[in-house]
Amino acid sequence: MGAKIIDLLAKDLKTEFPKLKGFSVRNLKYMRKFAMDYPPTVVEQLPIASE
Repeated sequence: MGAKIIDLLAKDLKTEFPKLKGFSVRNLKYMRKFAMDYPPTVVEQLPIASE
């Protein structure tokens, strides 16, 4: 992945969804790491949080 892709994505998400929070560069990097560390088969087995 290009070095500046996450930076550009964070900027684009903030522009497209100005009222939403959580799309900072740091959070997007955490999301990417989670997605790389936990394959979909593992995530599907996680319990669903209740409200």
